Amino acid sequence: MLDRETDRLRRRDHGALLRHPTFHRALLACCLQVLAKALSLVTLSLGRVLQICELQAYDLFKALESFVKASPGLPSLLRLHLIEVEEQILESMAWQ
Repeated sequence: MLDRETDRLRRRDHGALLRHPTFHRALLACCLQVLAKALSLVTLSLGRVLQICELQAYDLFKALESFVKASPGLPSLLRLHLIEVEEQILESMAWQ
């Protein structure tokens, strides 16, 4: 993920990003979303994931695209799920 961000931003120093707790919480939320879908955990909603990770929907939204692009081996069903999560955030949660 950092390699892709290096190419995109043309910066090699990611110290500020790596020291920012929101980045780590957003990455954790991405992983939880993948696990919830892969294991069919219907009880783990997006709202609950955000609550567990103490994260705003917008912060997760910013991380999702990079996470998907940095995971080329991610099965298409899981990719589609993360795209749906992005859409859900845009449709309702980002404006709260």
